[in-house]
Amino acid sequence: MKIAASEATPNSFPMVFPVKTPYVVGPDLVKLEGSFISQGIDPSIHAAKIRELELNGTSLYGSTPASGKWIGQMSDYCQRNYTENLLELALQLDEDIAILKDGILEAICFCFPSSFIPGHLLNRNFFQLHEPVADNQTLNKATPNLLKHMIQPGKQFRRYVWTLSSLPGLSQFPSYNRPVVKGIEDLYFRTETQSTVGMGEGVSLFFVKVEMTPLAAIWEDIVKRFAIVSSLNSMTDAVLEYKGLREIIEVVNLS
Repeated sequence: MKIAASEATPNSFPMVFPVKTPYVVGPDLVKLEGSFISQGIDPSIHAAKIRELELNGTSLYGSTPASGKWIGQMSDYCQRNYTENLLELALQLDEDIAILKDGILEAICFCFPSSFIPGHLLNRNFFQLHEPVADNQTLNKATPNLLKHMIQPGKQFRRYVWTLSSLPGLSQFPSYNRPVVKGIEDLYFRTETQSTVGMGEGVSLFFVKVEMTPLAAIWEDIVKRFAIVSSLNSMTDAVLEYKGLREIIEVVNLS
């Protein structure tokens, strides 16, 4: 059954414009220095997380019995009130969070997922987590080396993911109705800033900061507009299908 997404959520310009041409699915991680966790929590994001949890419950989160100590490590790393409770920590952060141990998903709370059900992913390995991703061959080939770096104590990495959507909210939960797209004014530019930090002993902490920007606001910048159009037109049919962009690309190319 299709349901409506939660109401107004914060919209902002992304810190980094992540669009590249050609569009490639790969392990495009860059090293990070210093703290990258949001200071405090934006009240509007906190309210949006609570709304999504009320709407979708355990579809958004899950944790294994062994994950409590790693959740505690995560709360210490984020300099939040110590807790081994996943939801308590998630509601202290702007970011969505997950924990991997030896490449296995041990805990996840994604209040703002991108068209998947986070609670169904628990106990899956890194390959299984990315199995649905279109054109994932390069990513899968790099996975063993990627995991080796991601678990090294103190090593921090970041990558960006972007797409277009007619859903204005931070969450793109699969059951939410996608409004019909008639023009650029019906679209939003969605970015995920994905950051990881290694804790040693096979543990990697994973953070995702979601931002939504009305596409019309970006469209005024001719350079960014050209970059988006070019990148969309470089996507394979498999990627367009996976990202739900088949109809959207037609609207963009006519705008």
